[in-house]
Amino acid sequence: MTWRGLAVWPDGLGPALAAALPAGQPGGGRDAAARDGALAEMLAAEAIGAWAAARPERGDPTMLTADAHQLRATVRLRGWGGGTARLRYTLNPLLPCASPGLAGRMVVRLGDLLPALEAAAARPDAHRVLPIDAEIGAFLAARHETRVETELARLLEPRSTEHAALVQLRLLAWLQQRQRIAELPNLAAWLGEHTRAALSVWRQRQRRAQLGEALGEFIRAGQLPAMLAVLEDPALLAADARGAREATLAVQTIDRELAAIATGGPARAESARRLGQDVVLGVGLSAMAVAAIAAILA
Repeated sequence: MTWRGLAVWPDGLGPALAAALPAGQPGGGRDAAARDGALAEMLAAEAIGAWAAARPERGDPTMLTADAHQLRATVRLRGWGGGTARLRYTLNPLLPCASPGLAGRMVVRLGDLLPALEAAAARPDAHRVLPIDAEIGAFLAARHETRVETELARLLEPRSTEHAALVQLRLLAWLQQRQRIAELPNLAAWLGEHTRAALSVWRQRQRRAQLGEALGEFIRAGQLPAMLAVLEDPALLAADARGAREATLAVQTIDRELAAIATGGPARAESARRLGQDVVLGVGLSAMAVAAIAAILA
């Protein structure tokens, strides 16, 4: 079948996608990017199903139509977990990850990714951006479990860089734990540079300092799951928020009392002045009464 001058057999879709790497990546370029765009349009239009219906002698129309529908659904997935990049790795299980951040290191299996990122993290210039880029995201999604897709979708949420760094830490910590890799100090330092700012959510200064020290220790030890536990401890976060609320209420109570003192000061001064006058008058009358009684008795 042909689409916008691109001839491809349905069974050859995987190699066609592998040959259509985006510009800026090894093997990519303008022509490759144009092919990738044409393939994306073809998949979005489910052209394979239409071709199969028109040429039933060339293949099973029912099967090819179902395949076309599934491919279209993958292409339409938002973010790094979908698109032609994910299909490129899904349909080519032995295709190495083409992320420029890996600096040419061969990453074919999911187990190859963390060692490659650990090696790439030794370059200080790599730390300017987060470890997972769109190409690694597509690779992860293709070698995926449901959890990977969920976290990749969170990378699209319009929040801060710290939020994106925490999502990536969550993903990579899960991989380290699953693959039982003892330590990843370079990668931990890389992620630590982007996640330390997340400690600012803690209100209590002493606790924030303690957590900062603990985070530093786990970074040096290369323990991503432990780093994540420091930054995302629901019980401690709840206690910190509760303490902050109590402190806020205490400050508000003090402010109200101070305001009451400031507002009621003149009134109390006037009452005191009048009371003083009454006391003086009472004392004077008492003295006059005593003098009168003394005169009568004399």
